[in-house]
Amino acid sequence: MTKKIPPTPYYHKGVMKSKTYEIYYNSDFSLGRIGKHTHSHYEFYFLISGSVMYTVDEKTYPLRPGDILLVKPEQAHAAFITENQKNYERYILWLNADYLKQLSSIDTDLLLPFRKINFSGSYLRLPHDMRLVFANLLQMILIQFNSHEYGADLLAGSYITELLIHIARIKLYWQPVYFERDIDNNPIVLRTLNYIAEHIRDDIGISDITNELCISRSRLSKIFSDCMGTSVHQYIIKKKLYLAKQELISGRVSVKTLCANYNFGDYSSFYRAFKTEFGMSPRKLVRDLKK
Repeated sequence: MTKKIPPTPYYHKGVMKSKTYEIYYNSDFSLGRIGKHTHSHYEFYFLISGSVMYTVDEKTYPLRPGDILLVKPEQAHAAFITENQKNYERYILWLNADYLKQLSSIDTDLLLPFRKINFSGSYLRLPHDMRLVFANLLQMILIQFNSHEYGADLLAGSYITELLIHIARIKLYWQPVYFERDIDNNPIVLRTLNYIAEHIRDDIGISDITNELCISRSRLSKIFSDCMGTSVHQYIIKKKLYLAKQELISGRVSVKTLCANYNFGDYSSFYRAFKTEFGMSPRKLVRDLKK
């Protein structure tokens, strides 16, 4: 089993040398401030511990452990560590744009997490049960980054792909409490999201939303898909599935009750959709949680 790589103190890294990715795991007690800077690559920042104020494009975020920042090329950003007596520990993953395009497929654009979909593009707060998932993925990327073993590049690419897919799905489908809502989003999209959130347990479809918003089906479909990167129907199904999964994890309700609560019609429909999305059946998830 590969041994975990411990964090190292911060040092000025300069420009990105790799044409694919670079990852850093840093820990400091008396850093103070990292001045405003820009770079030509994408950056994924994950706070493990400490207290820090992080500025991206003149907007300042008071970060807590488990928070993520997504920084695009040429976006100015800076960090101010507010409590130096606390250990400031974080992962920083740099990603080359061409590398992300290579990892992407026709159906899956891995640059999607860095766009303003659903909520603000830069910042999100992870649900508690996802924090360990992200910390483990970043550690596995770090291990492959420092490895010369056969296949290290492919393993790193698979972990990076998994990481970014998780982020895109969270931004698209999870509860808005975890995000800073961007009030400048398209008002039609915002009203659609609010309507879906209010009626997520109902048997809703695009016709219900078009009637509520007094808008044509074709116009809503185009506006929504352009902004969100998915259709209204797919968004509703996936949001129902993610909320159902969260309730399963909590252990509060049975699989049968969830199927009825979210109006999936019958268990076979719920089963197929759940397994397609998460790679396992609802009952297998429950069994795994009990182990």
